[in-house]
Amino acid sequence: MLLIFKLFKGIYGKFLGFFYKFKKFPGAVLSLALVSGLMNLSTAIIGSTALDFFSSIGDTSFLIGIRSFSEGAGYIIKVLIGVMSDIAKQRRLFLLVGYGCVLFIKPLFVLVSFNFFTNYIKSIIYCIAQSSDRILNAARDPARDSLIADWTNKEDRLSAFSFRKFCSSLGSIFGGILVIICLKYTSKYSIIYTIAAIPAFLSVFILYIYVKDNKNDKITEKESWFSIKDLLLDKQSLKYYGIFMLTIFLLNFGKLNEVCLWKISTDIGYSHLNGYLYILYYTIIAFSSYCIACFNVRNNLEIIIFCNLSLFFGNLIISYSNSIFTLLLGIVLYGIYNGIIENIISGMIITIFPKKNMRATLFGIMNTILGMSIFSSFLCVRYLLKSMHLKNIYFISTIPTIGSFIILLFLNKYFK
Repeated sequence: MLLIFKLFKGIYGKFLGFFYKFKKFPGAVLSLALVSGLMNLSTAIIGSTALDFFSSIGDTSFLIGIRSFSEGAGYIIKVLIGVMSDIAKQRRLFLLVGYGCVLFIKPLFVLVSFNFFTNYIKSIIYCIAQSSDRILNAARDPARDSLIADWTNKEDRLSAFSFRKFCSSLGSIFGGILVIICLKYTSKYSIIYTIAAIPAFLSVFILYIYVKDNKNDKITEKESWFSIKDLLLDKQSLKYYGIFMLTIFLLNFGKLNEVCLWKISTDIGYSHLNGYLYILYYTIIAFSSYCIACFNVRNNLEIIIFCNLSLFFGNLIISYSNSIFTLLLGIVLYGIYNGIIENIISGMIITIFPKKNMRATLFGIMNTILGMSIFSSFLCVRYLLKSMHLKNIYFISTIPTIGSFIILLFLNKYFK
């Protein structure tokens, strides 16, 4: 409670200070934040309508499985992309490939919205498009986070990561609002998905023109990726990193996909509010990211414990959710978790292993651990859905969050 009080106490005083601060960020960081926001706007338009659209052509539980599988696969691929980025000593190139390939996926969503195919064929095309979109979106992240770290100093990195997350969440908010406006004037998903492709094309254009590698912080030939052999000898850092990754694995194993939230909303009779709940969810993520960007966090352990508790109580409340009030509270807690945890993880990775020639690789390893956690969670959810309600699965998800909480408490000294 003291941590919550400290966070909210300083928001008013630091509000203007934060916006003065972000103006000092390099142009490449500001451009990356804008690119992330535009791409998330495009993704949000498709994501916020996914459950409603897919319910008309197939089983929504299958959509949940595909979404979880593709997110897990995307995270696992990140380690390969990270290693390749460090070996090639390129960031921008992998960003262009990742974002550029997404452009070829967007037309598939438009294609599936027409009545050219049977529902079975539509569901297959939609799942291919959804999986490819999530995997390609995930594959660019190690190079993106490394580029942000390359362009910022140690003191500003957490704020820069949080600012990027803040802009991404704003894109999701505006995407959700745009969907609500569009649905008031048309029920044709072909029009909505065509609109979704526009910001995606614009984001790639901005990336190509304004985002460059930091030549002053460029990885030299002497600083080859194979210095990982030296890092393996740093037992203290490896122990720190291992404990950190184990904790994050357990935390994310207890986090269900956001599509599950809209499924719960539909099951208890509030499907007509899914669009508004989507906007609320990403508003909370944006606000949480903003809070972290405002403060120079000194004790990352306290923040991680706070995220742990948010996820635990979020799962617990949703598992007993029978009213709009309890559902809203669960969504708020989930939003707080997702708005903070990614920024803290990214900032801590640089602290554990500060060598710039390993940044993308370490970000990739981190995300692979997250992917393994999400993929394991996906397999469990798919199995449990055969015999129990989704609410019961949320209750079971509190178990790994309790495990991560216990580990954090006993290993306090490693996170200081």
